Amino acid sequence: MKATPDTIQRIIDLEQQLRELKLTLLNSTESKREIALPLDVLVFQVMNFSMALPVARVEEVASMVWVNPLPKAPAVVRGAIHYRGELVPVMDLRYCLAEMMEPLSPDLLLVLARGTEHPFALVVDRVEGVITVQPDQIAREAALPVAAGFVQGVFKNGNLPTVILNPDGLHAAGELDLLKDMLSALSESQKESPE
Repeated sequence: MKATPDTIQRIIDLEQQLRELKLTLLNSTESKREIALPLDVLVFQVMNFSMALPVARVEEVASMVWVNPLPKAPAVVRGAIHYRGELVPVMDLRYCLAEMMEPLSPDLLLVLARGTEHPFALVVDRVEGVITVQPDQIAREAALPVAAGFVQGVFKNGNLPTVILNPDGLHAAGELDLLKDMLSALSESQKESPE
């Protein structure tokens, strides 16, 4: 299909409008705030808490698999799994919520997601589904059951407050370098040992 001169000019005009809009946003004091758009989230249960992750960061929901223990890992990190050629840390927020280590069982699920730089898996009891949350439904400040760096906001899902987890904050616990070192060491030891 050949583009007409009118179509080409319309594309050029739209590109110019887009550049101008970007400049306006960058120069605006409002640009430092988040642009309020609806957010699609995957809602799941961890113990008696309703939690969610932005769908754009979720890669897969999977059945529980064997989790390789990581010596000296922070308590919230249960170990690592192999996922699409990568070693992925498995985080169990049940420890943060109950301050005790619950055993992993086959009826649990893993939500595999990606932070800005690294993938991770969360242990969850069950997945509720995907819902769209409007910006005015999300509270940014609240008394939350997990550390503030892990939380993007809270909204009401029916009668339940639902915590939207920050995928980047889950790695920002100050122990990422330690975790990366442990994953590298585990990866190297598995390459050296025959399977």
